[in-house]
Amino acid sequence: MLATVAQRMRDVIREPRLLGRRGGDEMVALIADLTRPEVAVEVAQALIRSIAEPVQIFGIEVSVTPSIGIAFFPQDGADLDTLLNAADAAMYQAKESGRRTYAFFTPAVARRVDLRLRLEQRLRKAVETHDFKLHFQPLVSLADGKMVGAEALIRWNDAELGEVLPTEFVPIAEESGLVVGLGEWVLKDACRARQVWRTMGLDVPPLSVNMSGVQLRQLGCVEALLDVLVQHDVQPAEIEVEVTETGLLDTSAVARENLIRLRNAGVKLALDDFGVGFSSLSHLRDLPIHRLKIDRSFTVECMRDARTLTIVKAVIEMARSLGISVTAEGIETQAQQTWMQHLGCDSAQGFLFARPLAPEEFLKLFLDKRGVGRERSLMH
Repeated sequence: MLATVAQRMRDVIREPRLLGRRGGDEMVALIADLTRPEVAVEVAQALIRSIAEPVQIFGIEVSVTPSIGIAFFPQDGADLDTLLNAADAAMYQAKESGRRTYAFFTPAVARRVDLRLRLEQRLRKAVETHDFKLHFQPLVSLADGKMVGAEALIRWNDAELGEVLPTEFVPIAEESGLVVGLGEWVLKDACRARQVWRTMGLDVPPLSVNMSGVQLRQLGCVEALLDVLVQHDVQPAEIEVEVTETGLLDTSAVARENLIRLRNAGVKLALDDFGVGFSSLSHLRDLPIHRLKIDRSFTVECMRDARTLTIVKAVIEMARSLGISVTAEGIETQAQQTWMQHLGCDSAQGFLFARPLAPEEFLKLFLDKRGVGRERSLMH
């Protein structure tokens, strides 16, 4: 594939322009005969068209999608290394924009790269010192309003950067390999919380923890998780593992086997954020999922768009026929709660019931909602 891409690039990047491979799947072109800046765009578009054409390799049709970053000398870099780094940063911007496109190096891209470097440096230190906190958001039964579970959500308030959102640091953790240590900390802290609650004589519903695709593809991930449970005297049924659809895009044999082994060990599995990105009904059929969590965007959109509503109805009916419970995420209004309940969702999660709470606030909510003889409803 690399040889094919290189040949296609040669057809576009002709001498005296220079073409080289920087490493891995990164190619670099140096164009010194620009008559006007727009030529760079024309070249990028020609490269995208050429590289994106399918190719037969050993009888298999393969397609790749190029992402191109453009940097200009001297304004973006007065020496070769600076210029290359600028083009590299712009390329990552193109990848974030959906791939099969190009992007220019700009001051905004420069700030983003600088922030990312600072974030990664601070994140590495935070992972070493466990400078995080867990918050818990209740999962509520739509039948009677009882708390049937809670999701453990990581929070990070850095001494230099202030509060950093998970949407900002989790992708960096995945790209840098730090997500494995991060995931271990979340699991251990969730298990420690269960230990504390058990010593208080409280029967708190199961906690769910998020597992990234990077963790799931590791050979020893199941053993590591079960070892933590044993160390903290937590039963597998007390923990639910949530995996996202995007994390399952590359459902390798190892990841699939790990999911099956987790389920066989008694750990419940939830498919999170269903409806985001590359939804695949085959995940419901092929993977040992016990809970499907419909993403907030579907929850909101199905109330105002007939096509989305049809899809959500079909997914819920299919999940229920497969014995998979369905949770609606992002419930913020009474109308959304009623709507998703009417569609057949078993449970829900969202600000209407409770925001993610610090451990002491979560415990207070749990104790407050325990009525005499039966639990009081969290529904409004």
